[in-house]
Amino acid sequence: MPPSTNWDEWASLHAQHIQALTEKWQLRDLIPAPHLSYAYVLLGFQEDTPIALKWVPNILNAQKESNALKALQGHGVVSLLKEDLEQGVLLLERAMPGTSIKTFFPDKDTEALDIACQVMDTLHKTAAPSQSHAKFPHVREWLKILDQDWSISQGTLIQARQWRDDLLATAGPDILLHGDLHHDNILQHNDHWIAIDPHGVIGEKAYEVCAFLRNPLPFVLDHQNLADLTYDRIQYFSKRLDISPGRLHKWHFVQCILAVCWAMEDNTDPSLFLKHAEVISSIV
Repeated sequence: MPPSTNWDEWASLHAQHIQALTEKWQLRDLIPAPHLSYAYVLLGFQEDTPIALKWVPNILNAQKESNALKALQGHGVVSLLKEDLEQGVLLLERAMPGTSIKTFFPDKDTEALDIACQVMDTLHKTAAPSQSHAKFPHVREWLKILDQDWSISQGTLIQARQWRDDLLATAGPDILLHGDLHHDNILQHNDHWIAIDPHGVIGEKAYEVCAFLRNPLPFVLDHQNLADLTYDRIQYFSKRLDISPGRLHKWHFVQCILAVCWAMEDNTDPSLFLKHAEVISSIV
């Protein structure tokens, strides 16, 4: 469901269901979260526990998020308290105070990078035994979309395919990744930082870094020297996480083109991701 959804109208249509869940799960003081986008979220309390009641319009995506939250439980994500997957509803622990790491940009970017690394360290300690991998796609499945014909520069598309193939052929150990660990998905929770909205995907550690590299969109694109900022970020992550900077550079470019393909598939504007891909191409 696109960000242009009229959520007031949606809530009115679903008022009876909202009231039923409020009574069933003994919730109170529910108010809509600010800045609603792809899900409808109400903030409130279950007894004295701060909660977020989340409707995911795509039922399959609700199931995926539920699977990821369960697999990552205790490793740096919010807790899943209850669920009604037939309706696409998740009852979640609410991060408090819930400040986004986006507020660090641009003046405290290095501090934000360190926090992101701490969150990744915690997430990646999750045990992901092979029998649980069937619940989650591998990044190679996501990247198959690059093989389709898209109305972008053929040179750009060919480069993304070549680097994708090289990266997959030389990848490090597979682990369970968040899959979309950007600024809006890292929130302050008491005296530490925690992740929300995990996608759940299998891949190497280096893949996790790149959503953060291209964010916070669209604000990062207004940086006075985006090429230098991106270079510095890659160098920081490389040293902190012991990953080759060249590998991060390639994954960053491939993910930007992947985001372009997804945007075009959804009939949304891919220009922000194309701009970032151009900047990455300029970095030696």
